[in-house]
Amino acid sequence: EKFLEKECGVLETATGTGKTRTSLRICKSLINEGLIDSIIIAAHGTDLLDQWNQELLALNNGWLIHRQYETHKERDYFEQTPKESILLTSRYFLAGALKELTEVQARRTILIHDEVHRLGSPENVSKLKGLSKNIKYKLGLSATPEREYDDDGNVFIENEIGPTIFEFTIEDA
Repeated sequence: EKFLEKECGVLETATGTGKTRTSLRICKSLINEGLIDSIIIAAHGTDLLDQWNQELLALNNGWLIHRQYETHKERDYFEQTPKESILLTSRYFLAGALKELTEVQARRTILIHDEVHRLGSPENVSKLKGLSKNIKYKLGLSATPEREYDDDGNVFIENEIGPTIFEFTIEDA
């Protein structure tokens, strides 16, 4: 509810408390309301991206899932037909996908950054700065969204996604 109200921000919740499932419920709500046509999920690491793929397959909403990481090279398919499509990508390939979105497509897309603290790395800042400005819905997920000793990275994350809008700590769990 908080994300649907704010449209952008970070969910800071403890490991194992349902960040992935919560984000998929957000997507489902946006789809049911007719507010999005595309989903882009960016993460770091093959294991995490493969876990996302399994969760997306379980969602089974009839949308096409395109993967762009490791040996999967399907970003072009997403770019050709982003409507009712999901792009699951490593951050390494994210800039190319974001550059291809039209303003209209961007406004009807949700961009989810898993392990959002990794988004603030100097390499990502230089490659991704400003590319998601037209994306209406931006969601960051992490148990620890703040980058220790990296004010520039933290500012970048907040500028690109928004502030933390929900917290659920390990103590709360």
